[in-house]
Formats: sequence, C-alpha cells, structure tokens
Amino acid sequence: MMDAYSYLWSDSEDERRFTILEASRTRDSSKLPRLLALLHTDTYSNRRHITRALESIGGDEAQRALLELPEREEGLILGDVAKSLGRLKMIAALSRLQTMQDHQLDWVRQSARWACQKMQRTTQPNATPNGGPAASVGDSAVTEGPPSVS
Repeated sequence: MMDAYSYLWSDSEDERRFTILEASRTRDSSKLPRLLALLHTDTYSNRRHITRALESIGGDEAQRALLELPEREEGLILGDVAKSLGRLKMIAALSRLQTMQDHQLDWVRQSARWACQKMQRTTQPNATPNGGPAASVGDSAVTEGPPSVS
C-alpha cells in the first residue's frame, strides 16, 4: 500500500491530483519539493492545482515559485497565480499583476485586478499591518473574494 506522499510519483494523473489537493488542504510542507518539481512537468490541470497548493503551503520557496510563474505560463493558470499572489499579498508581484490586468482572458484580467486591489489596500496608510480588512465588515470590496471560474 502506498502512502499519500508516494502518489505524487504515480503515473495516474488522478492520484497525483488527489494528493496535490490533500497537500493544499492540509498545508503539508513536506510535499513541497515534489510539488515544485511537478510544477514544471505535470499536466496543465494539475499545475493549476499545484499553484493553489503553493499558496496554501506558503513559505519562501513556494512564494519564489509563484513569482516566476507569470513569466513561464500562459492561459487560465495565470488567473490562479494572480489569486495566489494576491492572497499572499506579494507586493513584489504588483507590477506583473498590473500588466496582467490587460490580459486577453477575462478570468486572468479579473483575478489580476482583484489581486492588485487586495495589495493596494494592504499598502495604503489606513490598512491594517497584517493585511486584514481595513474597512467595515459590510464593505463588499473587502468581504468578497476573487472571481471564480466554473
């Protein structure tokens, strides 16, 4: 019987995907080295899941990988990257995210716009230092999450 970590080496895309999702859900940093390797070789669909897992796991290594993705990837995954960068409030990505606001895909544009707004609220003088909401609970700009894709 294979342990959950072993499934990241499976030939089955589904088994890898389920393990990626589990790593994301549990924020399991022990899987980070393999996730980073799969980020360059796995299927497009699984790479999108890995992007979200990197956000969940966090840390310097995961953040560096997320910062590099806009230069290497194209398509819908850029929306996932934008959301992750926004949630992590990675100010280093702000100029790239601003460029992505003109992307040809609506999902990418919306996600980049949301991420930029989230970061700009964090860097404004009245923003809370930890990136928490700087406005009242009823402020829809703060309480709404990023756009989602069905």
